[in-house]
Amino acid sequence: MRAGVERRSQGRAALARSLAQRGLDRSVIDEALAELPDDDAERALEFARSKARSLARLDPDTALRRLVGQLARRGFGGGVAMNAAKQALREASSGGGSGVRFRESE
Repeated sequence: MRAGVERRSQGRAALARSLAQRGLDRSVIDEALAELPDDDAERALEFARSKARSLARLDPDTALRRLVGQLARRGFGGGVAMNAAKQALREASSGGGSGVRFRESE
């Protein structure tokens, strides 16, 4: 299950679906999800940042719609997906974000 959280940046809904497809009982799934840290918003934003740069060529509405859709397919809830997508696209358009920045030396 850690692979779904760490490597694939999946939300709780996608993890629950994946575990259910493996035939696990709902009580076991709920117990496993309860052990996870509550950082869906952080994981959604991290994923959105990684995708936002590739959507820069699109108009803002299309980029937002596509990025929210990608986040939703990964199992992030509507509000979390929308907030992460808006922030990541805002950062990408302003050149901001968590990338490394270099200053020219004098």
